Amino acid sequence: MKIKIKRVYDKPAKEDGKRILVDRLWPRGLTKEKAKVDVWLKEIAPTTELRKWFNHDPEKWNEFIKKYKQELYENNEQVAILKEYMKQGMVTLVYGARDEVHHEALVIKEYLAANRGNLRKRNLDKLKFCKMKKVLIALDYNPDAQKIAEAGYALSRALGAHAILLHVTSDATYYSSLNYSAIMGFDGFSNLDVVQTNTVEELKSVAQNYLDKTKQHLGDETIETVLKEGEFDECILQTAKEMGVDIIVLGTHSRKGLSKILMGSVAEQVLHHTTIPLFIIPVKLAEEKDVQPGIPVFILENKN
Repeated sequence: MKIKIKRVYDKPAKEDGKRILVDRLWPRGLTKEKAKVDVWLKEIAPTTELRKWFNHDPEKWNEFIKKYKQELYENNEQVAILKEYMKQGMVTLVYGARDEVHHEALVIKEYLAANRGNLRKRNLDKLKFCKMKKVLIALDYNPDAQKIAEAGYALSRALGAHAILLHVTSDATYYSSLNYSAIMGFDGFSNLDVVQTNTVEELKSVAQNYLDKTKQHLGDETIETVLKEGEFDECILQTAKEMGVDIIVLGTHSRKGLSKILMGSVAEQVLHHTTIPLFIIPVKLAEEKDVQPGIPVFILENKN
């Protein structure tokens, strides 16, 4: 990644490439001639509210990083502009703070590095060029599944692809372990004592109802729903292969308590065995109040 960080007060150098000021305020006592700033992206800087709250207090640094990364996530237009400059060559983010270890330029660089690494230098335009026609969206009953469904469907629309919703039914102990709350207008499962369910058909009926409600929530009759029974990762991969899917959408989070929840270790298993590109969506756990929502990432290498 061709990006450096430098105090705007330090002497400009030819090796700096394009010098981009990422402060919301112009540095005190510095003329434009001396600053040698090529671009002033003041809208990418922390909001005034966040800047005043932080006030370069080292004790607030970790919390500042979380809050500012969330602002960057929501400020994707400015981030996209910065990425375009990076494509042209070396970029140096310049800032005015005296503290060289607690400032926004460091957060921006870290954010870009993580995002760039996860995307593997691919973007939506390149996905369109690949002519992807089918998007498989794997869902479980977790409340965060709504985010996965919406993001996956949005991806399929952007690609002009056909969306397929998949749910894999498991044994009753899996469902009884979930901390379920109704989502997308679906409350059938929350009122069902799955542990007392005696037949697979009952589970399938509830699961199909869940997929139908999800489809209704997304408002597209062309969406296809698929119900499978078995191991989560195996069924996801098998379904993707059988249906000629071009990309798989999954959710993932850090929960360790449930070893077989889709948005957890299953995503990891699919990643290790897939030959189909993945679109992985990090989500926030309800009990992890300090965790910020993640950013969708593409993993596009096909393994042979």
